[in-house]
Amino acid sequence: MIRPLRKTGESRYNPGFPSICLALLLTGLSLSGCATRNEIAGFQSDATYIRAKLDTLSRDVQNLRLQADGLQIRQDRLVEEMVTQSDLRQFRAYTSSRMDDYQAQGQMLSAQINDLSQRLTGVVQRMDESRYREKSAASDSTDSTAAIVGPEPQELYDQAYQDLSRGNYDLAGSGFEEYLKLYPDTELADNALYWLGEVQYIQHKYEPALEYFRQVESRYPQGNKVPAALFKVALCLQQLKQTEEAQSTFERLVQQYPGSPEAAQAKAKLK
Repeated sequence: MIRPLRKTGESRYNPGFPSICLALLLTGLSLSGCATRNEIAGFQSDATYIRAKLDTLSRDVQNLRLQADGLQIRQDRLVEEMVTQSDLRQFRAYTSSRMDDYQAQGQMLSAQINDLSQRLTGVVQRMDESRYREKSAASDSTDSTAAIVGPEPQELYDQAYQDLSRGNYDLAGSGFEEYLKLYPDTELADNALYWLGEVQYIQHKYEPALEYFRQVESRYPQGNKVPAALFKVALCLQQLKQTEEAQSTFERLVQQYPGSPEAAQAKAKLK
């Protein structure tokens, strides 16, 4: 008998919640009078972009689920028609390959959702900083002009991230490399390094991807991208036929980050 296809875990992500949060935050900022019109416009632009990306990612996740369900139905039908062991082996190889592709796409979408959530937190922080600048300007007018300058690192990161989302991988890679060169110690530096790995991985360049993903842990061991990077290290090793090292990496991920979503996926790989 052919074993049923593996089903990925149901996502707990609620696409409506971040949008509601954004709307409430921006409304509160507008009513408070603590920020300039340009700053409010900047926050609204960030909110619009994040909301649109979340909607797109939600649709992509749904499409992946539909594709997986379709593959399950196809397997059930073909099982009834298959007779020879050769047919069975061929179909198992086919379904395994397709599910690996879907899992890789799901990982990409999951990482993008996590990244957008972190950027949403950044919008909140920028709003708090804007309020602080307004208070400082009231007591020291000489600092007010410098205080309203927008954060250049965020703009550079956002541009590279948009290029990645649009499939402009060369531009995205150059943007993230420039970000790391100019701002290696910022909050999003580990994210930029992780996305450099994704740029290579999605183009099936597993050796450079492996190097980038390993650097995430070595350069930013306390960063929130380490579990995701470790999982991708193991996937790269599998693609490079380094099976034993891939298995040990999955095991280490489960041991060191047992509560992470990547640990659950690593357990499935170890079965």
